[in-house]
Amino acid sequence: MVVVTADRAADPEAANTALGRLHHAHSCVEHFAIAKATEFGAYEQIPFVVFDVPAQIDFATVLASGRRCADVTVDHAAADAFIYYLREGLGVAAEQVDPRDGGPICLGAIGHSNLLFAPDGHYWLIGLGHNVAACDEHGRIGGRPVFATNEVRLGARPTPIADYIALIQFGRSVMELSTLAPLAVRVIKGAAAGEGLELLKHLLWLETKVLGAAVQDRPTVEECVEVAWRIRRILDREPDIEGFWAAVGDMLQRQGYRVDEGLRRLWHVSEDGAVLRSERKRIELRSRPQRRVLRALFDKHLSHPGARLSVEQLFAAGWPGERMQRRSSANRVYVAVNGLRKRGLGDDIESGDGGYRLCPATLWRSESPGSP
Repeated sequence: MVVVTADRAADPEAANTALGRLHHAHSCVEHFAIAKATEFGAYEQIPFVVFDVPAQIDFATVLASGRRCADVTVDHAAADAFIYYLREGLGVAAEQVDPRDGGPICLGAIGHSNLLFAPDGHYWLIGLGHNVAACDEHGRIGGRPVFATNEVRLGARPTPIADYIALIQFGRSVMELSTLAPLAVRVIKGAAAGEGLELLKHLLWLETKVLGAAVQDRPTVEECVEVAWRIRRILDREPDIEGFWAAVGDMLQRQGYRVDEGLRRLWHVSEDGAVLRSERKRIELRSRPQRRVLRALFDKHLSHPGARLSVEQLFAAGWPGERMQRRSSANRVYVAVNGLRKRGLGDDIESGDGGYRLCPATLWRSESPGSP
């Protein structure tokens, strides 16, 4: 559990409003890389927000541990996963409505204090709604060491593409702590030939059309994501979140941090999806569509952790052979998923980017026949 409180020297009214916005944003965004807010209150007139995450340290401590553990490497795919899932989490946040102006919920600026880590390498971002790690109670950055676009620093409303740019800058600032793919290293150092020329073209596009473009000329986040996937295909690397958790966890545990595995949820899923079992709960699903939807999500998680199944794919899995209008089929999927959440899965099923998935930060295991 992590508790964020207002500074006693802060403007009380502004601090209370800011933490209320923080709580609202973090209670409505469903993503494993976004800290989940569970309570907003006050103690002795000091407002606070409680986050349901087992974090102990911020990213600055992780970086220090990395420098002391030079023999532990975060390879290209693992380092890419760190930024990739932060971007994905910010994308899910941008799908939510900011009650202040009806626009998307955005972060604006990102620094080391925005990221909290558990000793097993899992991490969570804090700062949506009101960026408590980067701003004062009035929302002013005020020279703090964070990454943000120039217009955001000057007070403009953050946008999804501004968040994307800040995240690129943030990722590049810690690039030396990871082991890049050899082709990427050669191209960055100026030795581009053959396949490296195509990679260079995409990297130059990011420099000129994204990082170096005027605000009104920037591409969409979707266009940037498409280019990022082209780069991954050239390098033959896909985001490896398990690798990132393992590498960072190794670093932190060498520095004396202890892992409490009991803080991570664990679900056992039966072969037909009819039974779910955790340490404290057993759930029997009587609805066949629910069973098939759960099993489809579970199989996707096993084959491609972090990947989503679209509404169409889940409808085909849950109601094989049936045909109906998209609105009706989407409603069936929503009802089935919502039913699974109400039975006990809750945040363990995540939605966003037009689809659903099992939370990658939760442990998922196949239930063996005859298990209690």
